[in-house]
Amino acid sequence: MLVTNWEPNLDVFVFSQAYLKMCSEQFSMSQLDDVYRHLANYSIQKTKEDKINIVMSSSEFAEQNQICWETEILPKIKSLAYRALKGLQETQTSECNNCFEVYGFDLVLDESY
Repeated sequence: MLVTNWEPNLDVFVFSQAYLKMCSEQFSMSQLDDVYRHLANYSIQKTKEDKINIVMSSSEFAEQNQICWETEILPKIKSLAYRALKGLQETQTSECNNCFEVYGFDLVLDESY
């Protein structure tokens, strides 16, 4: 997310493509001690012996899951990010003209997106 202005209006630009970091094992509440199921951090996942492709583009993710990234996932990400940044708006100051800030969001997607 690229924020170019906090006040008077919040101006946010969202990149339409993303890279997703995947866990190499399926999530399970019954196996909370298994880091390969719960932490998508590349440094952790790369240590797994039987590696799978743990990083994929949003296009690859959409194709693999037979969804449309641009209409099913991206609008929800934009809405969530905007609402999160809007909640911070009053605490931020825009003392610098022609400046911008880049923010990243870590999100978890499940079957219902």
